[in-house]
Amino acid sequence: MTTQTLVARRPAMLSPAVDFLCVGGLSILISLAVLLSGYRLPVQYALGMYVVNFLINAPHFLVSYRLLYGAPQRRQDYQAVSLYVPLALLLYALFALAVYDSSPAVLGAMVGTGTILLAWHYTGQAYGMMASFGFIEGLRFDAVERRLLRANLYTLLGWHVSWAVVAQRKLFDPISGGSTLLSPDLASNLYRVATLLALASGLLGVVALVHLRRRTGRLPTAPMLAPWIAIHLWYVLLYKEPAAIFWAQNAHALQYLLFTMRVEMNRRERESSHASLPRHMLVYYLGTVILGLLVMQLVPELTQLAAARLGFGFLPLQLSVVAFINVHHYFIDNFIWKIRNPVVQRDLFSHLMPNR
Repeated sequence: MTTQTLVARRPAMLSPAVDFLCVGGLSILISLAVLLSGYRLPVQYALGMYVVNFLINAPHFLVSYRLLYGAPQRRQDYQAVSLYVPLALLLYALFALAVYDSSPAVLGAMVGTGTILLAWHYTGQAYGMMASFGFIEGLRFDAVERRLLRANLYTLLGWHVSWAVVAQRKLFDPISGGSTLLSPDLASNLYRVATLLALASGLLGVVALVHLRRRTGRLPTAPMLAPWIAIHLWYVLLYKEPAAIFWAQNAHALQYLLFTMRVEMNRRERESSHASLPRHMLVYYLGTVILGLLVMQLVPELTQLAAARLGFGFLPLQLSVVAFINVHHYFIDNFIWKIRNPVVQRDLFSHLMPNR
């Protein structure tokens, strides 16, 4: 497969407009509207937020399991993350539930780990999407551009971690039950320094994109730019108010769904060219919505209620299930999304190749 072969066909995951909106365009518009209007985002879940969560966020977790466990060969190739990681997480979660009454911090550590891993997940996905759209457009980042963009995104990763432990979870605030390892003033000062570094790091990304323009004579495409702009705006929103994390999570999930849907479409077309692809994708998507509702909401809540009625006390089963899925999801993605892997290239880009 060559770059020339790819760009000879329709250079998009679904279409240029849909790609742009999914990978950042829609969240850019919403972020700008919220920032410019001064609108305060709701902290408590409302019905609309539940609906959005189970139409976008929950399915993006479930499709990652389809990617990993959908074929015996993938389960074998990624045995560490398909078997050993979930087994370790399950044992930890069971232990955390067993000691929850006396030591709720054990489960809290699992939840906090998921919160911090979001930093790696968001920034890594942003670069992966930029590289993917560059790939299908025939715009490859050179070594200098990769280093500059990654330095920019790694700095944002550091800011996200500091935001998670200082602003969101308040781990160094004794008033909220946090650690005294750092004083609240020192933690706050470190957070401000991380914020200044994150703002300054955006210049590295600008330099990388300008370098790409000068080297190739071509402007980065809108789908290439959208993830980079979007993640910066998400973090501006998070700095302004931590409640924005719900909307950042769903914007991230929408990005993810675009790529996983394309993988499913390409695999389906290879395996069953005579089947109705639109019907298959509708069933596939609705299946993830229903499974997400069952696995992440209904079954844990009902089991939780049953345990309470049987005299086991309050066991936060739903929280433990969500924490398990969050942490496992990040490990799955770290293993299975490698653009340099020929299998990943085939799954993502086969619809762009003639004679496939």
